[in-house]
Amino acid sequence: MDNIYEFSNNLKSIISNSNQVILVPHIFSDIDALSSCFAMFKLASLFNKKVYILFNDDINKIDNSARKLLADITNNAPLINLSTYNNIKSDNDLVITLDFNKKDLICDKELLKNKVIVIDHHNLDEDHIDSTLKYVDLRSSSATEIMYHLLTIFGVKIDKTLSNALLAGIYLDTNEFKNILNYSTMYIIGELMRNGADLKKIREYFSINYDEDRKIQHLVDKSFNVIDNIKLSVGNSKTIYKRSELAKVADYLLKFNLEASFATGFVDKDLIAISSRSTGNVDVSKIMKEFDGGGSRISAAARISSNDIKPVEKKLKYIIKNLNI
Repeated sequence: MDNIYEFSNNLKSIISNSNQVILVPHIFSDIDALSSCFAMFKLASLFNKKVYILFNDDINKIDNSARKLLADITNNAPLINLSTYNNIKSDNDLVITLDFNKKDLICDKELLKNKVIVIDHHNLDEDHIDSTLKYVDLRSSSATEIMYHLLTIFGVKIDKTLSNALLAGIYLDTNEFKNILNYSTMYIIGELMRNGADLKKIREYFSINYDEDRKIQHLVDKSFNVIDNIKLSVGNSKTIYKRSELAKVADYLLKFNLEASFATGFVDKDLIAISSRSTGNVDVSKIMKEFDGGGSRISAAARISSNDIKPVEKKLKYIIKNLNI
């Protein structure tokens, strides 16, 4: 559905005719996913429904910035895990997924047996969630940008805490405002700051400690050119990274006048992740689809179940070397 006003009318109807509203971020939740859930909590609460954010990640495996935001959200919205939801679920629940549309990114596929609404800004592929209603806007910088528009349409008061959360989501998905920003994104940034969003607070969310910085920079130092203007960095089998750390490596590499950058490494004992970034000339979402991943043209990722990173590196290099750019 392309028209956000038509989508908002259908959203209103479906929420009104549901028992509970369950807001679900993608696994390995980041700030954009969590901020979007927080914003939707504020919106869905207008309808006098029971509304919960279903957070089921191991908190030690998500980014430090997401943990900091989560602490603020916890004080303002009810969070439950999957076990708790299974104890309170009903036959007329509505699940709203935020910042993702792939089935493999939901914490439990049983949730998809409910009515489902998808709100996202990433490309759809053959693995997308079959939903009652969806709004996917590839022009938006982030899911939080979409949520800002919906909050405005529904007349939800955007206080300082919510403004900070929304601005943090945009800050993350535009690589600290370094990616191309359109008029709409710039306008929303201005409005959020007018509502009290504090850039100092946002930067505090994203501050990292010395050891994490060294870990990221060590992987940056290992990067190499696969072809001109495209770099790849590959972690070793002994180091476990957070997905956010791989993303930061890809973000960091992109500033060196590159067309695209890739970082891959283990995020669990038998699980490899790839983070990719592009200035726009290379569609990294198409490359990540080759690994059953996805995303947008400028930011995409994939996960591969394997205990051997060499085949992943070999396949990735082959695809990059055969790009038509």
